[in-house]
Amino acid sequence: MSEINAMLHRFWEIECSGIENFPVRKDEDRIVLNRAQESIKFIDGRYRITTPWKDTASVLPNNYSMTLNRLKTLEKCLQRNSEMAKAYQDSISKHLKKGYIKQVECSENVRATWYLPHFAVVKQDRSTTKTHIVFDTSARYHDVVLDDVAFHGPKLRTT
Repeated sequence: MSEINAMLHRFWEIECSGIENFPVRKDEDRIVLNRAQESIKFIDGRYRITTPWKDTASVLPNNYSMTLNRLKTLEKCLQRNSEMAKAYQDSISKHLKKGYIKQVECSENVRATWYLPHFAVVKQDRSTTKTHIVFDTSARYHDVVLDDVAFHGPKLRTT
């Protein structure tokens, strides 16, 4: 049993390499790490942290119309390709089942409303997972981009 423990210990040493003593180079990175440390919770077997919003997050416009138009365009594309539509629906179902995404009701109290558009990326050269979903955080609406109102945080991986 001690051999297994030693192997597991070595695995975690390698896995955490460069993270534990990660040098914080920017004030922004320090803010993100502090907010993550303050908000981290272990709920239902998963770690959760709050989104590291910048103070400008309260100015997010409601982008429902833009996101709805993009969804309609996506649906038209998926209607022309039933195989891609099935793969896309399977991806959405997996995301829901794993808790990566959830359906929200309009009545939920939120700080700001920003709908996250998504689209399909198809890679014909792959034998598995040819279709996957990309959530478009760089979508622009009224000159606002979600990527601009949330801190990115430090790069914690070197590979």
